Amino acid sequence: METKKKKKKKILLLILILLVLCISIVFLTSKGSNPITETISKIPGINKTIDSETIEMDGLDIDTERERLQMEVDENMLNARIASSLEPDSEGFVFLSLKNKYENKLLQVSVMDENSGDIYYTSPVLRPEDTIDYGKLLEIPSVGEYDCIAYFYYYTLDEEPISLVGAKVNLSVKEGE
Repeated sequence: METKKKKKKKILLLILILLVLCISIVFLTSKGSNPITETISKIPGINKTIDSETIEMDGLDIDTERERLQMEVDENMLNARIASSLEPDSEGFVFLSLKNKYENKLLQVSVMDENSGDIYYTSPVLRPEDTIDYGKLLEIPSVGEYDCIAYFYYYTLDEEPISLVGAKVNLSVKEGE
């Protein structure tokens, strides 16, 4: 019964991390160029030079614009998955649950210690729809809890960089594991 509760907590934590990750991605990718920003004052406060009559609504189809914006969000949003708590066995194997969910992107994942910068794991390049359930750590740190960041590197199919996203994970090394 206890293991089911732990699994449910891990799943809920993973979902929460993914939600935060998606929100972060949307926020980071929304910093694209916007022609209106060039007319807005760089000084905080209301810019009274822009009024409602300046913006022309003629010829603007709201539904078409909404579809265009949704397509842009869908194309630029990244979706990543990794186990939120990594617990290596005695040989350094950990359950990762990695998956490249995209048909048009490559993915590579590295797990790095947040404090020391040590890299504990780097995945092979995941082609579209590839999964990795288990991976082997490059080194097994001493017994303890480690705050890490899983970095998700996305590339085009031609191996051109697209984006980098990070998610917090916990590396837990136990005695005798």
